[in-house]
Amino acid sequence: EAQFQRLLGAANEQEALKVLLETGYITQEQPDPEKASLERRLKAYEAVRSLTPEPATTDSFLLRNDVNNLKILLKARLLHEEPEGLSPGGTLNTEDLRHAVSERRYTRLPEALKQAMDALEKRSATGLDPMEVDVLLDRALYTLMAQGLSRSSSKLARASMTMRADFANLRAFLRLRFLRAGLPLEQVLLPGGEMEARYFLKGEQSPDALLNRFGRVYGRPLRELAAHAMEHAAGIS
Repeated sequence: EAQFQRLLGAANEQEALKVLLETGYITQEQPDPEKASLERRLKAYEAVRSLTPEPATTDSFLLRNDVNNLKILLKARLLHEEPEGLSPGGTLNTEDLRHAVSERRYTRLPEALKQAMDALEKRSATGLDPMEVDVLLDRALYTLMAQGLSRSSSKLARASMTMRADFANLRAFLRLRFLRAGLPLEQVLLPGGEMEARYFLKGEQSPDALLNRFGRVYGRPLRELAAHAMEHAAGIS
């Protein structure tokens, strides 16, 4: 904690780098904090993989890095920019993903990702909303997570994915409710949640039914937070 406070209190970049060097986060041999961070994340991923008895369970959560990389690569290509911020901590090699997007060939991807990328390539010919990239790839991600975790012996891992899907769907419902723009809600909802899609789809006409269902699944305190967010856009996050 003391080291973090020193870092947060650094007056400028040079002072922050001095703190990182003194704490051993960067070294004379590796003075670049970005590369040092990447190396540490890779070691963390390797440690998790070595400790986890079920690779399918671990990969279900690391898939988000693959999906994020595909989003970055596709958007960068469409905008004629260099991709930045790729994470090597996924289940698929970043260079393989880079070649797949540049060549528009996705046969080596898991089926759900392949279908999503093929669909996005077709839509890109007539103009593609960046939101569609996020929506289609997120739906593919949760489809793959559900498939991987269906074989998991970890009830906690399955519950975690279910909860993530429900909260993502609630956020999507609230954001679209205030924006009143973008894709239809039925195209945005993610699979794998405990809350049925019909509650979200009918939520505009029956907000109490949606809130009551949310409360039954996740408790009264979170129901009250959801009710507040339904009235105030600033409360969504």
